[in-house]
Amino acid sequence: MVLQTGNCRSGSETYFCYRVYLKASLPHDITNVGCNQKTLRLTKENFPDTVVWNPWAEKAAAMSDFGNDEYPNMVCVEAGYVSEGVNLPAGEVFQASQLLEVL
Repeated sequence: MVLQTGNCRSGSETYFCYRVYLKASLPHDITNVGCNQKTLRLTKENFPDTVVWNPWAEKAAAMSDFGNDEYPNMVCVEAGYVSEGVNLPAGEVFQASQLLEVL
């Protein structure tokens, strides 16, 4: 199941894109990464969801650590806990991780 906010494309215009893949299976391979066309693998532990986003022009311009012209060449893929909340009582511990590997 995919939860999407914003549109990736509307007619000839492209906008901010944010998608949450609920209870996404493992691993995720992102291909054609960088100038060397590498594959990046995301593996996650105790994170059921995967978030994929790109800030696009307007949001990239507002990010101080992001060049205004860098957005067409990036995609952010992150492990997350979005589909349901995590209740963490005082004194309890929640552990999760994500691993990024260049293959």
